[in-house]
Amino acid sequence: DALDTLKPSDIAMVKTMKNPPPIIKLVVEAVCIMKHVKPDRKPDPTGSGKMIDDLWGPAQKMLGDMNFLTSLKSYDKDNIEVAVIRKIREKYITNPDFVPENVKTA
Repeated sequence: DALDTLKPSDIAMVKTMKNPPPIIKLVVEAVCIMKHVKPDRKPDPTGSGKMIDDLWGPAQKMLGDMNFLTSLKSYDKDNIEVAVIRKIREKYITNPDFVPENVKTA
């Protein structure tokens, strides 16, 4: 099980990253969605003038929770809400980078 390979030091390292590799950000965003973490609204860094959802700040708070790893291991994966499954399938599962091999090497 992939969660058994994660150590608290791994979580702490990711939490301190200011600008994580895209694959790390992608995985952490997916976890945020699974755990119903609300994004921050921030100005689009491309300068479009629009506001975008940004999960990195809220993700860092989530990663700082002392029970984070335990909460992942006890996550009720058999009863995930349909809306969450839909969002994960649309944005993450279809992403060709969203595979364990890419995360391991990040």
